[in-house]
Amino acid sequence: MNNIAKKVLLVISMMLCVAAGHTSCAYGNVSDQDTQKKECRLRKKTGKLLQKYESYIMKELNLTKEEANRFFPLYRELDNKCFEIWKDLHKRMVDIESKKNPSKEEVRAYVEAMTKAKVQTANLQNQYYQRFLEFIPGEKLVRLTTLKRKFAQKYFNKIVR
Repeated sequence: MNNIAKKVLLVISMMLCVAAGHTSCAYGNVSDQDTQKKECRLRKKTGKLLQKYESYIMKELNLTKEEANRFFPLYRELDNKCFEIWKDLHKRMVDIESKKNPSKEEVRAYVEAMTKAKVQTANLQNQYYQRFLEFIPGEKLVRLTTLKRKFAQKYFNKIVR
């Protein structure tokens, strides 16, 4: 996956997490009225995006109502946990990229944190996918990653046009 696609997936994941209740992550502590208005608009936009995403996944995976009702709350929970992991790593990345000459120790610490984040994310996905398999047939579940990418690409293409 190229860098643009990765960034689009990150942005869409962040937007979906914001819609699921992480607006404080996007804006910090909300204190002034303008920021509250922006947060409200962002929540509405990302809420619509989340609805479109879930409808797309439900349709493409041909999920029954029962499957969808069990799947999406767990899926959002997984996304929220992954978002928290990557949010912390993103802060470190911004910090290290802002330096002209980061030290070898800083780079090494970042690489270790990135590797740890990937392992944590993979472990979480494994745990949740095992839970998903309890009520969603495997042939539906294996298509999820591809559909997530397709939705992000579709959304990205709309933004670019």
